[in-house]
Amino acid sequence: MRIPRGPLIGIAIVLLVAIIALLARRALVPRFTEEEVRASVLTTIQSEAQASFLVTGTLDIVATTTVENTREILPQLLDLSLGTSKATVQVPGRAFYGFDVRDLKPQHIRVSGDTLVEIDVPQPRVYSVEPNLSDMRVWTQRGWARSGASTQRAERRAVALINGALMRQAATHVRTSLQPQANTAQALQLMLTPALQNLGMPSPVYRFRIGERIVMER
Repeated sequence: MRIPRGPLIGIAIVLLVAIIALLARRALVPRFTEEEVRASVLTTIQSEAQASFLVTGTLDIVATTTVENTREILPQLLDLSLGTSKATVQVPGRAFYGFDVRDLKPQHIRVSGDTLVEIDVPQPRVYSVEPNLSDMRVWTQRGWARSGASTQRAERRAVALINGALMRQAATHVRTSLQPQANTAQALQLMLTPALQNLGMPSPVYRFRIGERIVMER
């Protein structure tokens, strides 16, 4: 008894479609778990960090400090002022900012679907500042009855205050400006993409929550 060729072809087509659908379904199943993504993100970030701090950007700033030195003869008796010596110092510098990788926990990393990685990033802060003393500018003013040593002392004190002034100025900028958050998100994207692609996520999409209010998708 011969089976008609038409039904055989139909059965073969149905089986072929079923096999293709099964293979396609398997291809759509992620080859990674959320725990693997978390581990990959944390390991990559920690490996890039110097000690425990990950620098994600730099900031060029200029700080100015002023010190005044006033001398009097017999204060509270004669109140005779010998004048005020003054020194103003202006120094450009560079600040480095980022975040402590120890503040990033596994629960701060989530995976939605096959490509979206959500990360709650710690608020960036200033790591260090480097003054460029070779470009320092100094203005001095000597009191009418003061020696040159008085302006030198004021200048040395003004220079000693520069690091603190640079740090405060940089900290204010990092805390109030959006650019450090954007730079941090971009740095993390460039850093994490190769690791996640190796894990089996061809085109990862990121949602960075930085601090309390800022959300960035890249």
